[in-house]
Amino acid sequence: MFVLTGRRRSEVMNLTVSDIEPGEPAFYTYRGKGGKRGRRELPNPAYVAIVQALSAFGRGLMAMDPSDSIWPTSAHTGGVSSGSVYANFRRYLAIAGLPPAGLHLLRHTAAKLRRDAGQSVEDVSQFLDHSSLQVTSVYLRRLEGEGDIGWSPVASAIGAV
Repeated sequence: MFVLTGRRRSEVMNLTVSDIEPGEPAFYTYRGKGGKRGRRELPNPAYVAIVQALSAFGRGLMAMDPSDSIWPTSAHTGGVSSGSVYANFRRYLAIAGLPPAGLHLLRHTAAKLRRDAGQSVEDVSQFLDHSSLQVTSVYLRRLEGEGDIGWSPVASAIGAV
């Protein structure tokens, strides 16, 4: 959900049943930074995962109360907490031998993947609901390395290729 939608942790974790509009395609409504509201297509793999997760808890979108969290838990009725998701993400990174990071990394990953797929910086900026291209450029600059087209001839010249 985080990588496919590029939403912030609070925007994903605060989703309720009333925020999901099933259909072909499905849509979701979110409350963003600064109270900004948005409505976007819910990528099908994310929608299917939500439906399957709810089914595993014996629930379905149509039968749930509109105010119910779409992130159920058997421990309490409020749904999975944002802190639990953060802690589990950090634990999974450690298990994988990766450095600690926050869930915001997945938002950066979403931006980078869209850029790598050929979307313009302007399109990525709009996808992330950024107020300026400068903010998006900072996101992408942190993730994009500079290409080095000169290494191959140098390697050949010194017999390293």
